[in-house]
Amino acid sequence: QAPGNLEGRIPAQLSLKPQLGDLPEEARKQPTMGCGMSSSAQEASGHGKFRPPTSLEPDGNRSACAGKPTLLSPTTPQKKELGAPVTSASPEALQTFAVLRVLRAELNRSFDSYGKMDPFVVVEWIAADGVQKEISRTRIDWNADMNPQWDHTCRGQPFTSGLGDQVEFQVMEGNVIGRPTFCGSALLLIDQLLGVEKSLASRTFTAAGTFTGPVQDLVLHNGNEVTGRITVQALLVSRAAGEVTGLCGLGAPLTRVDPDLFERRVERLGVSGGSAPFFKLQLKDTRQGRPVDYFIGKDLSHAEDEVTFYEEALALQRQPGAGGLAELLGFTFEYAGVLSCSEECSTGEKANELLVMRNLRCGCSQLRMLDVKIGQKTAQAGWQGKSRAAALRQSVVDGITNSSCEGFRLEGFDGRPPTLSSMDPLLDLGMTGNAKMAKKALRVMLQRMTGAEMLIHFLDVH
Repeated sequence: QAPGNLEGRIPAQLSLKPQLGDLPEEARKQPTMGCGMSSSAQEASGHGKFRPPTSLEPDGNRSACAGKPTLLSPTTPQKKELGAPVTSASPEALQTFAVLRVLRAELNRSFDSYGKMDPFVVVEWIAADGVQKEISRTRIDWNADMNPQWDHTCRGQPFTSGLGDQVEFQVMEGNVIGRPTFCGSALLLIDQLLGVEKSLASRTFTAAGTFTGPVQDLVLHNGNEVTGRITVQALLVSRAAGEVTGLCGLGAPLTRVDPDLFERRVERLGVSGGSAPFFKLQLKDTRQGRPVDYFIGKDLSHAEDEVTFYEEALALQRQPGAGGLAELLGFTFEYAGVLSCSEECSTGEKANELLVMRNLRCGCSQLRMLDVKIGQKTAQAGWQGKSRAAALRQSVVDGITNSSCEGFRLEGFDGRPPTLSSMDPLLDLGMTGNAKMAKKALRVMLQRMTGAEMLIHFLDVH
């Protein structure tokens, strides 16, 4: 398994039971957005034969709870803006996604003070309306110096040719201590990256397939300085709206949620335990028997690996018998898809993409929830941009907590019983009254709890 699998978190919902059963008929008719790459795309990617993931464990923060999988809007994935160009006879028959690949780079000089550089690339999508978002980040190529190679494929983005969407490739040098160093960037239109002189808006796709653009060398600029070249490629993956092509893979699109089902603006909630922020979502229509706060949003930029797991689970749930995993999938979060929305901030409105998931606090006056991190080793240098220094710090934490003893540790405990909330880990040290230090000491106390101690306090059998 990839090192990211070791960083999962599972909020324990021991007081809830999974709701098993088949999906309602309208949900079973929901078109699946997941897709694999066609054979031509596989050959162009240089990765050989495409193999869909077989692991049902998410790479990032993993979660398990009760909930029957349901979908919000059976017709949402067929919205016109999610797929173009299309045939004139069936304007919503096909969906088109742009898949970007970052192959390698050649830098003209070193940006490191000493030793060899550790470069990586940040890929940002700039829509025609000026909205900019990070869509992917390559691994760090350790000690590659001025000739890094990544062979990285970004997740597919809904694309309509001729609108003026752009992409920016930013080459960075990872530092052991401090922020990454900017080496240079290249910015151009997606249509130019596809290597066509005229807009693809006039191109008609009559069947699902792949249009492969040429491999291109782009000049990297850092101000007025030319710092090197980066080699990239773009592909267009077109598929039928209702086509089921198996589990999600590289370049697979995401299930989209109709923004009209929720209030337009969302509110950021506090972070408990992890680093990914959550957002308050409010349903406009509650006639289906769902409370207004039935769903909660999680920032997709902090859960790019996690969303792959939920998309795989969603694809399985739509299959007859759920591929033999119905009972197991009954313990996963109810997941509806990805919502595009806006958040109010000090500088105005900020565009966000959120995972729409079941809100565990909905219907509860008080909720007791455990946040458990799984794995004896919970960080790996170079994985998802993790630096060596950060991985080293995390390994020290692993060694002094229950991770090294039982292979998991407690990171958060919401709704603690009085016997636990009254404990003061600084009492013996005579450092009472320091709220900041008490918070850190409490976290260490929870991290060192054994599994038996967790359940004793969770079930009030102390």
